[in-house]
Amino acid sequence: MGKTTHIPVLDELPPPPSGRTGWPWTEGPGAPPLGLPDGVSWPRISVVTCSYNQAAFLEETIRSVLLQGYPDLEYVIIDGGSTDDSVEIICRYAPWLSFWVSERDEGQSEALGKGFARSTGDILAWLNSDDIYCRGALSSVGSYYQQHPETGLLYGDSDVIDADGAVIERLKGQDAGLESLLVRNVIPQPSAFFSRHDFNRAGGINTELHFIMDYELWLRMMLQGTTLRYVPELFSRFRWYQVSKSGSYSTQFGYEYLSLVEKLFRDPKDDRLLKMRLKAFHYAFTMIMACNRRGAEDDDIMRALDLWVRHLEQYADDYDKDQKLWADSLYRIGNAYCLQGDMRRGRRYLSKSFEVGGRFDNMALPGWLVSCLGNRAYGVYERLLQAATPLARRLQS
Repeated sequence: MGKTTHIPVLDELPPPPSGRTGWPWTEGPGAPPLGLPDGVSWPRISVVTCSYNQAAFLEETIRSVLLQGYPDLEYVIIDGGSTDDSVEIICRYAPWLSFWVSERDEGQSEALGKGFARSTGDILAWLNSDDIYCRGALSSVGSYYQQHPETGLLYGDSDVIDADGAVIERLKGQDAGLESLLVRNVIPQPSAFFSRHDFNRAGGINTELHFIMDYELWLRMMLQGTTLRYVPELFSRFRWYQVSKSGSYSTQFGYEYLSLVEKLFRDPKDDRLLKMRLKAFHYAFTMIMACNRRGAEDDDIMRALDLWVRHLEQYADDYDKDQKLWADSLYRIGNAYCLQGDMRRGRRYLSKSFEVGGRFDNMALPGWLVSCLGNRAYGVYERLLQAATPLARRLQS
């Protein structure tokens, strides 16, 4: 049996830094009852936090876990050998941790594997060192699992916050099956909790991945028959900022998912995969193309465009049966070429998109007309379109 985290009250923890107030600095929840309504013990929840040089946010993360007041919590921190003040922060909270270590590793995936190997809980989760749990999240999760023990993967909503903690938007989860999950990740990772049984059955964390290890795990769990449950509750706050992993490596997210899709469809073992092949590839390429608006390197964008064009040629017969998806792919390729300044090639694909999809199916015709005015005019048009009405944004999605 692993060491259960000692659950502190607010006054036991180190005082917050000057100027820090509210949750989880000067506010803490009342402890939940020692047993569930039917007298059954709370299930053990193991939370792993991996960290590397995240001293600016790590303490808030730690406090948001410890101040949950959850009776059977196991909290593990795996630090990758930080050179900032992270270890000092961890040491201040060490009396309330089940286990912690600071040593060099090969990245987040390896650290997660190490952390979960140290854990003993029936319910597992990981919270990145710049994210935070909302008050009462673990009590809600523990109660749900006790009432619905067949659940393999439970997830809720997450607020996206900036470096200062201001809410940018809300990531709302959705009920999902394998087919829908292949074309959109609707599971906010900081708000996801999964059973050890299903985690082990799926094979655990894929340590070869560095960006989509959560998404790939959800898909493997689904292929193994895991039961997913979405509850419309706010469990976490996910921090997004330019120097964060999520904010800085968007192109790599897309390429890693593209490699995953290619592997899944090389020898599909599940009939559900086959009918989603084109949409899964489409999602992978659009993930990469989204980086065009975030200052991705030109070489990355051109490489992705070349791969997408070859993909359309390889599956031309299949796309002929789904002309809407075909037209959208052609439009996005043309749009990306125009944003890169290759107006001639961009107009060619916008024209093809219009031919396939027709006047009302996409934005190819107005895009083609604006592209005739040059790259600068097209860039202004694209920015206006992105900031326009919800209808226009849906046409772009």
